[in-house]
Amino acid sequence: MVTASSFYFSSNRDHYGDGSLSLAFRWAWIHNFGSLAFGSLIITIIFVIRVITYYFCKKAEKLSGDNPVVKALVCLVSCFLKCLEEVMEYINKAAYAYMAISGQNFCKSALDGLLL
Repeated sequence: MVTASSFYFSSNRDHYGDGSLSLAFRWAWIHNFGSLAFGSLIITIIFVIRVITYYFCKKAEKLSGDNPVVKALVCLVSCFLKCLEEVMEYINKAAYAYMAISGQNFCKSALDGLLL
């Protein structure tokens, strides 16, 4: 993304721009490595919460028998956590794309990517 965006923004009508792959690696490994790790950490934390909640929900379903209220609550909690995970994955993709274009940190890129 960095190479394509730097090529696009440095091009004009008279000459082609240049897209540097070394710039992309420098941004990824030096400037934005912590931001990439932070975005992955957020997704991992949400996934671990989903797995732990799934385990406890299945235990509660087994202990309650055929209680429809418990089944409805389990379904509601599972659906909410899956929705939260999908929203965070979308925010991560927007933040990573905006980081590739601007070189900003994760939080600023996530906000600007969503506003874009």
